[in-house]
Amino acid sequence: MVTEFKRNNPLNIRYNKHNQWIGQIGQDKGFCVFETAELGFRAAFLLLKNYGRKGFDTLNLVLYRWAPPTENPTAAYVEFVARRMIMLGYEVYDDDLNFQRLDMGNDEVIKDLVYCMCLFESGKRPQLREVEAALRRAGCLCCDDEPLGVADVLS
Repeated sequence: MVTEFKRNNPLNIRYNKHNQWIGQIGQDKGFCVFETAELGFRAAFLLLKNYGRKGFDTLNLVLYRWAPPTENPTAAYVEFVARRMIMLGYEVYDDDLNFQRLDMGNDEVIKDLVYCMCLFESGKRPQLREVEAALRRAGCLCCDDEPLGVADVLS
């Protein structure tokens, strides 16, 4: 089994003693350990929403923050996720091949970003519907396809 799934941390969120995620039960080799994969997806979803609020709103900005080049092949990560987001119908680049802004306030965008990042982080191939179902069970997306606001998720 892939380590990030043993940790129920499909996006390899680093442990930070100041973050006490719901369902976080410890840490292993510097990474959070969650009770369930759903709660690991939930933490990733909320962390990415927070990135958007702080102005990280292009793939380049998000992924260089998420996976800094001092520890990761960040350029390859950006290229990988950009290709997958394009396959999902997103316009990632403008006509001059500059990164376009993503609507980081849109839960569907975050869901798709979580999915594409999970593919890179784990090397596993979960289905988009599996990621979506996990996020719904974790309370990040409503079951009637209406996005749930961050204030609702955190309450």
